[in-house]
Amino acid sequence: MHGSLRDRLIRVRLTATAETLRVEVSDPRGERQPVPRETEWGVVVEIERYPETARRLHAAEQAVSDPDPDVRDRAIREAGDIVRAAHREVAGG
Repeated sequence: MHGSLRDRLIRVRLTATAETLRVEVSDPRGERQPVPRETEWGVVVEIERYPETARRLHAAEQAVSDPDPDVRDRAIREAGDIVRAAHREVAGG
């Protein structure tokens, strides 16, 4: 079975037994993520070379999905501060 969502193809596979209905949903194109530009790689490396900074960024990325708008706002500011600082370092300090 095939279907589509806006700008996405999906493949749905249904498997049924007497006790179970299994639904598998996949994108037949596989994962397609943009390849970071060279400067973006530098920013990623700059953040990841400091485990505490990387932990803070990953926590902020998760908190962006929080239902509390105050938590989301703090997370956005935290992530932005970390990424901007890394950009400054990559650009030469």
